[in-house]
Amino acid sequence: MLPTTSTKTSLIMFTIVVSLAGSPCLADIQGDVELLKAVALKHKANLESILTLKGEAFEERTSTIGDWFDLMVKNKCTFAYDQLRDAVRWNKDPQEGRCIKYGQLLPSIPGTRKNYNSTMFKDGTYFNYFGSELPNDKSKVVYNLVIGEPAMAKGDELHCLDPRYFLSHPAGTTVHARLMLLYDHANDETEVGRSVKQEGDLVTFQYSPPDETRTSREVYDLSAGGNLLKYYYKTPTVEITGNYAYEERSGVWVLKSYAGTIVNYRKNGEISKSTRMINWTNSVVNVPFEEDEFTGEKLGVKPGARVSDHRIKKVYRYEGVLPEAPSAPKALMGRRLPELKSLGLVMAPADANDKVVLVCFFDMNQRPSRNCITQLAKQTERLKEKGVTVVAVQTSKVDQSKLDEWAKKDKVAFPVGMVQGDEVITRLAWGVKALPWLILADARYIVRAEGFALNELEARIGAISYTE
Repeated sequence: MLPTTSTKTSLIMFTIVVSLAGSPCLADIQGDVELLKAVALKHKANLESILTLKGEAFEERTSTIGDWFDLMVKNKCTFAYDQLRDAVRWNKDPQEGRCIKYGQLLPSIPGTRKNYNSTMFKDGTYFNYFGSELPNDKSKVVYNLVIGEPAMAKGDELHCLDPRYFLSHPAGTTVHARLMLLYDHANDETEVGRSVKQEGDLVTFQYSPPDETRTSREVYDLSAGGNLLKYYYKTPTVEITGNYAYEERSGVWVLKSYAGTIVNYRKNGEISKSTRMINWTNSVVNVPFEEDEFTGEKLGVKPGARVSDHRIKKVYRYEGVLPEAPSAPKALMGRRLPELKSLGLVMAPADANDKVVLVCFFDMNQRPSRNCITQLAKQTERLKEKGVTVVAVQTSKVDQSKLDEWAKKDKVAFPVGMVQGDEVITRLAWGVKALPWLILADARYIVRAEGFALNELEARIGAISYTE
């Protein structure tokens, strides 16, 4: 279903209206509320019918503040979407731009990128490839590829040209979810001034409370897949409009154009205004792609580009193939504890033979980890009396002398090792999903508990004693 959680990004034109999703909603709606459900189902069916979508777009954005700031940007864009793969890509090629501040033409444009910029989401991963000028030589451009979690896209609204977002509701949810919420709470009496009506194929939902604190109006077109045709929202400080046009391709309705405006009325009397216009062309719907549209080559990445891979916390050079997402840590429950020697830990026979082993993965640079180690240090003797050997592992590389000094200062009496090889690979091998991370193994080194809270330790030890 569109849009997915991974790529749901609030556009600059509608960042303020996101608050609508959390407002007291949906009171005693006047009119035929069944219209809301009819539009919701129509819209959902149309969205779910878009299996693949590919095409081009042209975007123009403007922004003015009073009489001292004037910005304009024009971009060309190509895009591709595959519903079954939950993958989307758009490539933005800047065509023209200017920024005038206090009458002076600026050499660069604030809040945007004048060089090539492309974005992709696939396999639950975010990819952003862009060019940036060298600070000391603006005639030279270096290209960077950022890879990470989808949440990293938040705040990058100016560059968003995900075709799916424009088929959703401006408040950051699907039209189906928005209207069904209204429908399910149609008889609530917490607010008044809500109404729904139909004129031909158009269904209008309007909210005009008596206190005139805000007004909103949404017009949907049943003849165009139940899509949003017009949007209006106004408060004393902001006024937002959105106008959409659609075309039918292969029996499915997709966007043809969008024009949005947001006006802010500031306390000092100053007015700021932003506009965004997009025209989609050459849209091809539900035609199987002849080749993979979600590769580094399609994203525009050139060999040698600098890659900042936040998944594995490494920087490297692109070599022609996008790296696959790291495997998820594998649970150790019921399996034999991996060798402690690989972590730089060597236990005395008296601590290793016929003893329950508690391993704590931590990072001394993180407060929760330090607190966990401190608490374990206070329990060391009592745990030893119960036949439990404690060892700890520093997950990131730090200066050994600093680690030893810190352990001594906090009176840590148990062995403290440190990851010797690649941190990511080690954490995957030991099933570490967060820090601190506790693993408890019985006297045969079989893992009996992992990823539990420190306050559960007594119960976990007791469970081992009971079963043995």
